[in-house]
Amino acid sequence: MDKNLPPGSNYDLIYKWSCLVASSKNYGSVCDYIFKNSGIPSTFEQKKITVNGLLEGYIYQVTLVVSTFDGRTSSNSITIEPAPPGAPEVSTESSLVKINYNSRLVLTGTISAYNSQYATWAFDELSIDLNEISLTPTSKEFNEADIKYVVSYPISIAPFSLLPQKTYTFSLVSCPISNSSLCSYSSIRVLINSPPSPGIFKVSPSEGKALTTRFTAVQSFWTDDLSDYPLTYQFEYSLGLDSDPMMLTSYSEKTSSTFELPAGLLSQEYNVTCKGSISDSYGAFNEIYTPVKGYFFPQNFKFYNFTE
Repeated sequence: MDKNLPPGSNYDLIYKWSCLVASSKNYGSVCDYIFKNSGIPSTFEQKKITVNGLLEGYIYQVTLVVSTFDGRTSSNSITIEPAPPGAPEVSTESSLVKINYNSRLVLTGTISAYNSQYATWAFDELSIDLNEISLTPTSKEFNEADIKYVVSYPISIAPFSLLPQKTYTFSLVSCPISNSSLCSYSSIRVLINSPPSPGIFKVSPSEGKALTTRFTAVQSFWTDDLSDYPLTYQFEYSLGLDSDPMMLTSYSEKTSSTFELPAGLLSQEYNVTCKGSISDSYGAFNEIYTPVKGYFFPQNFKFYNFTE
């Protein structure tokens, strides 16, 4: 999907597949022959393909490059390691997942086999006990009656368990209970997203008169990964530490907002706290605050009793 094109555009994306041997034996050799018997054209311009002729003992890296009519490209790769005959079929929903650190992570794998299986989830961070952060069992037995059909085996990880800006690899491993040497596995890389890095939030002027002075708030110099753009900005204000914030401008790509403010509270020395929030495309957000000082009603402001 090309998000830069307007809805309904007729431009087609171009898909090109390639294969390289990733095992020590014949490392780096071209292995495009695995596509030859799948009926795809020589350019491999299809979204989905079937591979054939994989050899046990080899590891294959299959890469998909997607390009647009104007030359923009993106790519992703997966690694395939053929399992021995009689091993279960194990797959995961994706090779790469990106999620916010404060969100619950749910990964799903599937298993198919002809005999009873012992399945377990594992991941590559030795300093964290997977059983302590998982909200679901990390291992399970499947009997022969259930496993001959494709069964789903998910895992759920509690929010705030994984560190921002780190990449973890989760693997679903399944082995026949009667022969633990015929195991298969599938892995998912999980990138933990972090909120935009703090920038500058400025409100000018720094003081003024209630419901009269026009204030301008600007958020600038916020940064994030390119894949997290576009960034969106929100502006709010509050009258005290315990008061709920009031919306000035909802999330949009505009980095500034102009507005009037009510008078601050006497208990807060008439200060009004302005709040700037910034969010990336995954919903990870950051907040920054700045006060507006010396805030009073203008001398010519009159109160009206609207109940009369």
